[in-house]
Amino acid sequence: MMTLVMSAACFYFLSSLSYGNKILNSVFVVVGTSTFGIYLLHRFVGAVSIKYFQNIPFSTNLLPNVLYSFCVVAVTLLAVQVLKAIPLFRRTIDL
Repeated sequence: MMTLVMSAACFYFLSSLSYGNKILNSVFVVVGTSTFGIYLLHRFVGAVSIKYFQNIPFSTNLLPNVLYSFCVVAVTLLAVQVLKAIPLFRRTIDL
């Protein structure tokens, strides 16, 4: 129950924010419209790439893990944008 309340509060707070930078706004719009697709595909991208990431020295530290998570999201976002160009997958990803 608390997760639902916290999620709703975060959504309300973050939806009321606006940024003066147009590039930042456009990035947030692209990521925001692709969140469901990112959610669906990030597990596959992570499963494929984790074995390579674990071979990197210091992969258990915080900074490499944060960079890895950003890379997984970026690769997944790219895959979602490619899938949005295919009419068959567009409706599935744009729910």
